[in-house]
Amino acid sequence: MAKTRLLTGTGGVGETRLARGVATGLVDKFHDGVWPFELASLSDPELLLQTIAVALGL
Repeated sequence: MAKTRLLTGTGGVGETRLARGVATGLVDKFHDGVWPFELASLSDPELLLQTIAVALGL
């Protein structure tokens, strides 16, 4: 079973930099690569799937 982690914190403490560093280190382990999703401005949970689909170009 895969485990999932959500990286959260107060703005400006380095979450984005850490996430990008981890993604860069793991990109070769995923056939389709890794994709960033900017969710900070998302105010409606109904838009989550649409936001991810747009980021993936679907």
